Amino acid sequence: NAEVRATMQRRDGTAILTEQAEGSLVRMATLDAVVRDHPVFSKPDLLKIDTDGFDFAVIDGARETLRVARPAVFFECDHFSAPDYVERVRRALGQLQECGYEHVVAYDNFGYLMGCYALRDALAFEQLLFYQLASPFYYFDLLALPEDALAVFLEREREHYVLSAVPAALVNDARAVAPRIAAAD
Repeated sequence: NAEVRATMQRRDGTAILTEQAEGSLVRMATLDAVVRDHPVFSKPDLLKIDTDGFDFAVIDGARETLRVARPAVFFECDHFSAPDYVERVRRALGQLQECGYEHVVAYDNFGYLMGCYALRDALAFEQLLFYQLASPFYYFDLLALPEDALAVFLEREREHYVLSAVPAALVNDARAVAPRIAAAD
């Protein structure tokens, strides 16, 4: 827990706190500390993180909550020009794995399903990061689910995208190559 002086900067439909000596006093705390102070929130089903560059810090500060409650965790992977971005992603994915998560489902910045990736398969995920960094692609969102919920969720997601986004003539082809948990292993 810490207190900092910060101002809120609004831009393009989002906002970010920036430390500034003349700013307002802001109390910052990890999610685990908030949950300890407010136990009514100790068993979340979903942790939705979109903190414009601080998603990995939120995960870092939520390890106990993730380990105990095992909620679905939906967060953004965007570099925000941070020079240690890849290391931050690696660390966050490692923390999720330490908390018992085995896979993440990836969506592009338009919300389309990209695939399901085993957290232990660093090479496949690093290929996603390379594509992100070496192309005009902006960011992607990741969803980590407890393993007992993942297969059913992914089956429903695959069918949703096949029926809503694939031209009718290609539906069978899309079903044949749709992301599967086994394919990510």
